[in-house]
Amino acid sequence: MLKNFDELLRKYAKLLVAKGINVQPGDW
Repeated sequence: MLKNFDELLRKYAKLLVAKGINVQPGDW
């Protein structure tokens, strides 16, 4: 579970970097 969660976090982090860190939470 934790391993899968870590992978999810990495994908989420990449998504944030792709969109930009300064994206407002309301945008998505």
